[in-house]
Amino acid sequence: MSKKDSETLANELEELKDKYSRLERAYNALKDDAAENQGKTKSSPVIGDTVF
Repeated sequence: MSKKDSETLANELEELKDKYSRLERAYNALKDDAAENQGKTKSSPVIGDTVF
């Protein structure tokens, strides 16, 4: 493997780590919101005039 290939892979790995970190933070934020809302009264979702 050439030095250029190694550098390219290293850069791609860093980008993937950054993306993973952002996804993990977003997931944890959604999980925290869901936990906070779990004890609250749930309303039926409304799409247009249709209530599910």
